[in-house]
Order: sequence, then structure tokens, then C-alpha cells
Amino acid sequence: MINRKIAQEYIDTLAKFPTYQISIYGIHGDLLGTTNTNQNSYDKKVLLDFIQSSQLILEQKNRDINSVFIKIFDEDKIACCIEVAAKDNNILPYATALKMSLEIRIKYDKIQTKEQKTLTLQEQLIEQLLMEHPKIDKVYELCEQIHRTIDIPRRLILLIPEDRSVLNTLINMNLYYDTNEDIIGRFDGMLMILKAMNPKKDESETEYTSRYLDFFDSNTSFNGTALIGYTASQYDQVNFFYQNLAWLKQYIDTKKTAGKRFYFQNYFDIYMLSQFPFGILQQFFASIQWSPENAIEFIQTTEALIQNNYNIVRSSKDLYVHKNTLMYRLAKYKKEFDIDPVNSEADRTYIKLLNYYLKQVFEGKGGQ
Repeated sequence: MINRKIAQEYIDTLAKFPTYQISIYGIHGDLLGTTNTNQNSYDKKVLLDFIQSSQLILEQKNRDINSVFIKIFDEDKIACCIEVAAKDNNILPYATALKMSLEIRIKYDKIQTKEQKTLTLQEQLIEQLLMEHPKIDKVYELCEQIHRTIDIPRRLILLIPEDRSVLNTLINMNLYYDTNEDIIGRFDGMLMILKAMNPKKDESETEYTSRYLDFFDSNTSFNGTALIGYTASQYDQVNFFYQNLAWLKQYIDTKKTAGKRFYFQNYFDIYMLSQFPFGILQQFFASIQWSPENAIEFIQTTEALIQNNYNIVRSSKDLYVHKNTLMYRLAKYKKEFDIDPVNSEADRTYIKLLNYYLKQVFEGKGGQ
């Protein structure tokens, strides 16, 4: 039988062409849709006899209106019957063209339904991979069903749309770039892509990923944020790298960080600090006494230095202070803590640790 939704969509389209009146009937003679606002009556028994017969076409004349009933097939089975009515005496060619058009539409819907089922299997695989202890037999079974290799390098990408309703559109699009090994599915209001890595010679993973995301942006209507994790070479690494991106999502949401693409590798040091036992930092820095004003100044100053790779000119611009003011602050920190982060790599690690510790304390997350 024809999908009632397809019938209505088809009728809505044909209603724009009022020369012919089009009606679609189910295999039991029920009216599924019509462009005929008058909805002229028809002999249901005649229609049922036609549907159950071996005839493909039935032509009738009612006063000055000619009608052609023509069967629509889905493979070898009757899906419905379409009626074309008009004053025109030669409407059979038009009815035949509509028959071909509707049969193609039905076939397309079946293909879409089949693809949707495959994508559902991909989402089942994603759910398995995100388990703390995925069932290896289930992972193998799903990989076999969707024709994917189980352990090849795949980079985890999370796409967070501004409008979640686009997910259903995206999931039905051909999002494969240069390989059919990608695993794509909806998860928790996001589109998750396990992108099979296929970089060119001498091309980095980041360059390849950027090229893929450019392709994605150019070929879809996606508008939102992309989070890019590390590449998992084995299926049991996916869950860990997903946790990395879950942390990154929370971090950029909390900090209200501007941007469209966020690579976890650029936040690796902050992530590692967040995993560091706070008690150890508390003991290490316990002897340092800070007023809130001095702590805020230190946090803001070192944030600017870190983000600008300790370039004095760019850092002072970000801080909206004169270069000499920044140099004065650095001299103060050098005297107080015996550090020189501009010239010492080891002291830069110290700066990051102290910066993180103070943010935790004065944001109320790490202590009194």
C-alpha cells in the first residue's frame, strides 16, 4: 500500500496545476487525497472491480468530464490507483506520466526507509562504543551489518547544531567525503561522526579534518559548533575520547568561548590540570597569601600571556595596559616567586598550575 503521507505530498504538489483533477485511491477504494475541491462522487464498486481485475487502465466519461483510472505498482504489487479527470479528450498520456512519477516517488521512499534503517544500526553501534565496557560480539555484529571495519583509525567529531531539528535532515544526507568507512549517527541532541582518517601524504590529521569540515559546511545547512577529539585506532578507545569532548563542551559553555570549531588538543593542558588532584596543589601553594584583587590581576595577566605565547606586545594589547605596566607585573612575579615565564619553559608550567589553582579557589570550586 502507498504511504498516506506520500499521497498527500503528491496531491499538494499537483494542486498547483489546476487543469487536471487528480485523485489517489487506496487498494480498498478509499480516497487518500484529491485536488478536486468538489470531490465528485465515484462508483466505489466499479473502482474495486477495476483494482481487483487484470486491467491496467480504466477510461470513463461522466457528462463532459473524462476520467482515466490507472494502477500504480510498488514492485509487483498494487500500491494504489490514481484518477485523472479533465474536459480534455486526450488525458491518457498525462495519466501515464503521473503513474511513472508516483512509482518513482514510492521507490525513492523505500530507499530512504532502508537508509534510515542502516543509520539506526550505526546509532546502535555508537551506543555500544560509548559504553564503558562495550560488548565485543555486538560491536562485531553491527560492524558486519553496516559493512564497517572494526579497528581502523577514526577521529571523533561532535557537531552541536543551534537548531536540533536539522539532525533528522543531516542524518538522511550523504555525508561521506572520501571513504564509506565513516560511522555517523545522532546522539544526545548532537551528530556524532567517527571519521575514518584518510589524509594525503605529508598532511596532518588536523589539516585533513579541517578539509573534511569545510566540505561538510559547504554541502549542508549545518550551523553550530564542532568539537574535534583525538583519533581512536581501536573500538574500545571511543568512550574515553568521547569523555574528553564532553569535558570540552562543558568548558567552552562555562567560559562562553567564542568560535565554531574546537580541537581538544588545544585544551589538553587545561584538561590535564582539571584532572590533577586539587589537594596536592593546595598543599604546594598553601604558603602564598592572596587578596582577591591581586589574584584576579594575576589570573588575567597570566591568561593573556599563555594565550599569546608570552608575547609582551600582544599580551599587553589584550589586557588593555601599557607594555611597561605588563613588564612591571612580570618583575613583581619574578621577585615574589623566583620565576621568569617569558624566558623559562619550566616556569611557564608553574604559571599554568598557579593560574589554575587561583581560579579554582576564587571561583569557589577548590576551597575557601
